[in-house]
Amino acid sequence: MRKIVLSLLVGLSLLAVVIFFFYNKSEQRYPVATFTLLNEAETQWYTAGIQHYRIVVEVEFSTERRRHAATVQNGQIIEATLSYWDGKTWSTPETASLDSADDYIIPGLFTTLRGELNNDIREDLRVDMHDDPAYPRYMYFGRVWLENEPMDDSLAHFTVVEFEPFTP
Repeated sequence: MRKIVLSLLVGLSLLAVVIFFFYNKSEQRYPVATFTLLNEAETQWYTAGIQHYRIVVEVEFSTERRRHAATVQNGQIIEATLSYWDGKTWSTPETASLDSADDYIIPGLFTTLRGELNNDIREDLRVDMHDDPAYPRYMYFGRVWLENEPMDDSLAHFTVVEFEPFTP
C-alpha cells in the first residue's frame, strides 16, 4: 500500500513539474514580435479597409484583469465599455470614455505593440497575428527590466476575444 501511495505521489509531483514548465513557457509558442511582423500585419489591416467592427479585448496584468469593448464605425469609436474580472465573474460593463478606448481598437493595438518594440525594455515580446484581416490577436509583454532588475509585476497579456466586422 505504501508503494502505491509513494508511486502516486511521485507521479503527481512529476506531473506538477511538467505542467509548471509548460505553463511558464507557453508564451514561446507565439512568434517573437518584430517590426517586420508588425509592419506587414499593419499594412494588410489598412489594405483590407475595415472601417466598421466590434472588438472586445481582455487585458491581464499581475494585479487586474479587465475587458474593453468598443464599436467602431467609419474608423471612429462610437461606443466603449469597460468591465473587471473579480476572480469569478465580469463586472457589469461601465461606459468608458471614447479616448480611453483608443488603445483597444485595432490601430491602438498596433500602436501599443510598436511602442513596446521601440522601448526595448522587456525581456520578451510575443504576438500572434490573425490572418484575414491581419491584426494582433494576442500580445504578450514579458517583464520590464530597469537598471538590470526585472519588475515582476510588469507582465501583460492582451487577447482579442471578439472581433466582428459589420455593415452599418
